[in-house]
Amino acid sequence: LPQNPVLNTIEPHHLPEDFHALADEHGLSYKAHREYLIGRGITQDMWRMYNLGAARSVPYRVIIPIEADYWQGRAIYKYVEPKYLNPKEPASDILFNSQALVTYDEVVICEGAFSAMAVGENAIALIGKQPTPEKLMRLVMAPVKSYIIALEPGAFDTMHQVADTLYGAGKDVTLWKYS
Repeated sequence: LPQNPVLNTIEPHHLPEDFHALADEHGLSYKAHREYLIGRGITQDMWRMYNLGAARSVPYRVIIPIEADYWQGRAIYKYVEPKYLNPKEPASDILFNSQALVTYDEVVICEGAFSAMAVGENAIALIGKQPTPEKLMRLVMAPVKSYIIALEPGAFDTMHQVADTLYGAGKDVTLWKYS
């Protein structure tokens, strides 16, 4: 993947103190974390681009820097609960890969960070099933001309809510319905 200078300016604020980037070959060995990402189709270039990491203080999880003071710890094993751990700060206006909102004319809206990574650099994630009014306002106010809404199967009502809001603000909107 080509390097995007906007993505490279993400500051990983308040990550766990023992955070280690998985792309750092000289860091601690997190073989299971790397295998999990490879199994999800997340490449080493993507590890670097999104500064994916791990921390012993947040065991059995890939640490995903989102933005500002927010990050997620995604469980790498099915038996680890809860699936996601987050910092204490609320995520009411947090979007994964929000730089895409000022970089691209067309942006794909996904639910989770891994879905957005799989789509590409022009994808963002709501980091949750329901968009908050703050998140919707960020989407409306962005200079993006066209949105493709690609939420998870079963989120059709939410897709319509987001589409209605964006269309009402003059954006071109496409719904991507999973088969």
